[in-house]
Amino acid sequence: MGGIVTSVVAVIFAVTKFTSGAWIVLIVIPLFIFFSLTIHHHYQAVASELKIDLKSFRPETNRVVTIVLVSGVHRVVQNTLSFAISLCQANLLAVYVGFDDDSMKKMEAKWEEWGNPCRLLTLKSKYRSVLEPLSRLIKIIEEKEQFKAQIHIVIPQFVTNKWWHNLLHNQTALLLRLWLIRHKDVVITTVPYHLKK
Repeated sequence: MGGIVTSVVAVIFAVTKFTSGAWIVLIVIPLFIFFSLTIHHHYQAVASELKIDLKSFRPETNRVVTIVLVSGVHRVVQNTLSFAISLCQANLLAVYVGFDDDSMKKMEAKWEEWGNPCRLLTLKSKYRSVLEPLSRLIKIIEEKEQFKAQIHIVIPQFVTNKWWHNLLHNQTALLLRLWLIRHKDVVITTVPYHLKK
């Protein structure tokens, strides 16, 4: 009833005041209705896709391969590794992306000196990009596991004391999260480490 009354009033108003600019009502209201129906349709489609049969639903248990991205041996990585090890010790892999052979050898030496808290895999990046070698690794794991394992990527991130310091840090972690969520079926966990200074 409200829709009918509103439509009648809108048409009368648009016809009587058409030359005064009321013609815009004939464009705006249909557009508003179209967008409202589109949003409603989207919500219905999402609800339909997420719906489960409660009688036959059972949670699936998959093997999880956990990848911890490391940039060196420091407190942020120690904090992140402690978290990852507390979740699972099996199938835990630390991944370091190096841009030259020298940095990769130094990282391997530091890791060994640290006591090898878990297996370390060093990947070389030709174009100073973390994303390309990480994507390659995810593809290898998916092919090896034949998509039967869930890949869990743990990203360390330090949180600065002053908001504007964030402009100087953490851009790689942000870009990685955005790309991985959009393109890969992986679980991403960010482990924060709060700086005091």
